[in-house]
Amino acid sequence: MPSATQNLQNPVTDYLAGLDDPLRKVGERLRGIVDAALPEATGAMWHGHPTWSLGGKSGQRPVCLLKAYGSYVTFGLWRGQEVDDGPDGSSPAPARWRR
Repeated sequence: MPSATQNLQNPVTDYLAGLDDPLRKVGERLRGIVDAALPEATGAMWHGHPTWSLGGKSGQRPVCLLKAYGSYVTFGLWRGQEVDDGPDGSSPAPARWRR
């Protein structure tokens, strides 16, 4: 677990700290969910917003992102079509959309 000093120097922490209260709370909640679900992922800034990747550096094998706008926060998945959401879920994206 990172120390408090490491957290203060983390660009994702800085990004979230710079958001207005309602957006910051959503971003922090999403961060906690991602960190718990993907402990092996690395959170970093990539293209101006937090992303979590399974590779050794930002943007290498990206998994998800969050981006705050004026009144909402977007959460996105790379390769979302590969998420198994059970028998009631939507069908996967066409193969041409997969990377």
